[in-house]
Amino acid sequence: MKEQPAIVNTLDPSRVVKLLIWDLDETFWDGTLTEEGISYRKENIQLVKQLADRGIVSSICSKNDFTVAKAALECAGVWELIVFPTIHWGPKGTAIKNLIARANLRSENVLFVDDNLANLEEAMFFSPGLMCMSESRELRYYLNEPCFRGRPDPSRSRLASYKVIEERTDAKQSLAVSNLDFLRQSRIQVEISYDVEDHWDRVIELLNRANQLNYTKKRVETDVALRKLSQQLTAFGFKAGVVRVRDRYGDYGIAGFFLTLATLLGYELKQFVFSCRVLNMGVEQYVYELLNEPDLQVVPPVANPVKTFERVDWINQSTNQEPLNQLRSLRLVLVGGCDMLQVSSYCSSESIEFTNRPFGEMMTRFDEVSFLTGDVEQLAGSKLREKIPVCNADDIRNFHQALQTTDGVVLALYQLTTPSYFRGKDGVEVRLHPASLRKLLASENGIWFVRHFWFLDLKLDQRLQRVRNCINSVLDKTDNSTPITLVGERVSPQFDSERDAERKQRYNQFIQSLAHGTDRLTWIDPNEFVPDQWVIDGAHYHRQAYLEIAERLLHAETESLPKGFRS
Repeated sequence: MKEQPAIVNTLDPSRVVKLLIWDLDETFWDGTLTEEGISYRKENIQLVKQLADRGIVSSICSKNDFTVAKAALECAGVWELIVFPTIHWGPKGTAIKNLIARANLRSENVLFVDDNLANLEEAMFFSPGLMCMSESRELRYYLNEPCFRGRPDPSRSRLASYKVIEERTDAKQSLAVSNLDFLRQSRIQVEISYDVEDHWDRVIELLNRANQLNYTKKRVETDVALRKLSQQLTAFGFKAGVVRVRDRYGDYGIAGFFLTLATLLGYELKQFVFSCRVLNMGVEQYVYELLNEPDLQVVPPVANPVKTFERVDWINQSTNQEPLNQLRSLRLVLVGGCDMLQVSSYCSSESIEFTNRPFGEMMTRFDEVSFLTGDVEQLAGSKLREKIPVCNADDIRNFHQALQTTDGVVLALYQLTTPSYFRGKDGVEVRLHPASLRKLLASENGIWFVRHFWFLDLKLDQRLQRVRNCINSVLDKTDNSTPITLVGERVSPQFDSERDAERKQRYNQFIQSLAHGTDRLTWIDPNEFVPDQWVIDGAHYHRQAYLEIAERLLHAETESLPKGFRS
C-alpha cells in the first residue's frame, strides 16, 4: 500500500491572513503542467475570487515555466487577481521571503499552500512565523474563521492597491535608485492656471502656511494685505498664476502660486511659494524657468535654492489631465513634521495634516504633548500660549473632529523625545522645537519667556512615556476600528551624532514594543527600506522614500480591539 504523505497545517484561525500564496501543480490544480496536463480545481478558482471580495489577495510561488503557467491561469480566469506571481525554477524559500517583502507584509499574516512538504519546511525556515498548509482542500473549513474574515471589498480596492505596489517594485528593479531616475519615471505634470480667484482660499493658505518653499515669505494675514493682493491680481504689470501638480501616483492639487511684476525698470517675482508636498520634485525650478527667470529676492530660510538641478527634464506642462494612477483614496489624519505632507500626498487627496505652521520667524509644530493630550478648555484659557509657537484650542478642536471621520491615523512623534520641555505658570506643559526655541530666546519675547516658563529636565524614559500617553490619547479619541500607524526614524550614521543615533534607536524600539501590544497599532521602520542615497540629511528623504512609506501605510489596518496596551 502506498504510504500517505504527512499533512502539514500551521494555519492559526486567530491570526489575520492578508496574503495567500499558492503552489500550482497538485495544489491549485490537479496534475503537473509540464507533464501529463492539468485539471482545474473549481473550488480554488472560486476561493481566489471570494477572498479578493474580502480584501485578501492571492499570489503564486511555483516551479514552472512563467509563460505557460500564466496562460493556464488566464484560462482559469484568475490571472488578473494574482499579485507578485513568482514562477521560476529557483528555490522557494528565498522566493517567498522576497515576495512577502515586496508586498510590505509580515510573515505572520501570510499563508503558503504547497503539497510538497520540503517546500513548506524551506519556506518556514526563511520566513519565521509563516503559516503553511499542504492540502488546499482544507481551506474551505476555515472560510468562516477570523483568519479569513477580511473586510467587505466588492470593488477590490485592496487588490488594486497591491497591483500598484507590484508595478512600482517592478519599475524600481529596472531602474537605478537615484532620485533623478525616480523623478523621470514619475511622469510629473504641471498645469498653470491664471484664474487665481477660483483658488483664492488655497492661495492664501499657501502664502500664510508654506515655509520651506516660500521664497518671498510675504504673508497675507490682515485685511489690508488681502485687499492689496486682490488689487494686484488685476493691476497693470502684474501677472498671477496657480500651479497644479500631478504625477503617475496622484494629484497634489494647487501646490504653488506666483505673482510677477513687469515694468520698464525690470521683471521680478513678488510672490513665489510652493507646498512642501512637492519638495525635491524640481517643480519650483521648472516654473521659475518657465517664467523666464524673473528677479527674485529670496527670504531665507528655504529648503533649497530655486535652481537646484542642472536641468529639469522630467516635468511637462499639462492641460487638466487626470493623474495616471492613484495609489488609493483614503482619508487620513497625519501628525508630525513637514515630511508627513509629502507622505500624505501619495496616500490621499482628502487627508488632513497637522504638521508645521509658520509663527513669525519660528515654526508651530503639532507633534507636541498638549496638542495630542491637552484639555481644550484649559488651553483655550491659557494666555501664555498666544506668544509662543504652539497650537491653539481651535487646532485641537479641528484635530478631534478629524479623528471622528478618518480612515486611519499616522503619527510621527520622534520629536517628542527631544529635551525641550517647559511648563508655564498656568500649569500647561509645552514642547518647543529646538530651532524655534533658539529664535524665541533671541527675540523680544525672550526675557518674558524665561520669566513665565521653566525648563523640565526630563530623562529619555520620561519623554518616551509622553509618547505613550499621546498614542493612548489618540486611541481613546478614535473609533475601535481605526488603524493607527507609527512612523519610525531612519538612523543615518553619516548625519546623526552618536547621541541622536542612540535616541532614534530607543524611539524605534519603544514604538515597536507598543505596536506589538495592540492590534490597532502598526509601526513602519524606514531603516528596512530607505537606503543611504535616499537620505538628504538626518531628517529628510528623497521622494521615493516617502512613496515607500505611503505604500506601507496603505496596508496598515486593524481587525480587532486593543489588547494589553493601555496601562
